[in-house]
Amino acid sequence: MFKPRNFTEINNEEEKNLLDEIDQFDKMEEVIQPENKIVEEKIDIKETTLNDDVTIEGNIISHGNLNLFGDLNGNLNCDYDLVVAGTINGNVKSGNFVMREAKVNGDIAVLKNFNCSANSIVNGNVSAIECIIDGKIVGGINCVGNVHLQKNAVVEGDITCGTFSVLQGAIISGKIIMNGNK
Repeated sequence: MFKPRNFTEINNEEEKNLLDEIDQFDKMEEVIQPENKIVEEKIDIKETTLNDDVTIEGNIISHGNLNLFGDLNGNLNCDYDLVVAGTINGNVKSGNFVMREAKVNGDIAVLKNFNCSANSIVNGNVSAIECIIDGKIVGGINCVGNVHLQKNAVVEGDITCGTFSVLQGAIISGKIIMNGNK
């Protein structure tokens, strides 16, 4: 399983247990059949939505999908898909993460895909398998696979990735280190 680098150490037992549970989910998602065929298992995943009139003071741990349209002052751990259109003042860990005109003040560690839409801002480091950036990142990006910078992207930090693409209009202030998907 991919372990994102440059992310804050886990300080309490509950969060360590959560990471162990995520590892177990990763193992449950694929089952190898006798003929060496990989079959996806269907897991019933719950979804929670927190509306834009909600402000949470404290950490959130979600064992399903989460849509956060309000604000969070604390860390967020989401096992599966996370969509944010509000503000998070804290670190984020998720399976997949989509920012829609959102703001995150903290580091982001995504096990799969990270998508930062136009008018979204991250003040912190981002680690993921694949990144599509059309907003602003003030911090480094560490991406095992592809980093795609769209026309509105602004990155103020170093980018380490397997492959890299950029559209006209994107702005980069930092180094680009490509390791060829190694």
